[in-house]
Amino acid sequence: MPRYVLYCSQDAAPTVSATGTLSCDGGNASIQVGLLESTMNTPDVESVAAVWGAAFTMVLLCYVISRGIGSVLNMVREG
Repeated sequence: MPRYVLYCSQDAAPTVSATGTLSCDGGNASIQVGLLESTMNTPDVESVAAVWGAAFTMVLLCYVISRGIGSVLNMVREG
């Protein structure tokens, strides 16, 4: 569904009638269609899953590496 943006070249805000139509009182009005389509798209599921999987893998990798380093340091300390 396209989203519409109303631009008014005036100092006052646009008015809304009882029927829901927008108007610029005394200013130049222009309507742009699809402006919000490019800025408000939701990311696709595959991209979100790939980013989440990479982040989760990094967390697990850091955990395993830190446990290994901790084990080595504990063995050195115990002698």
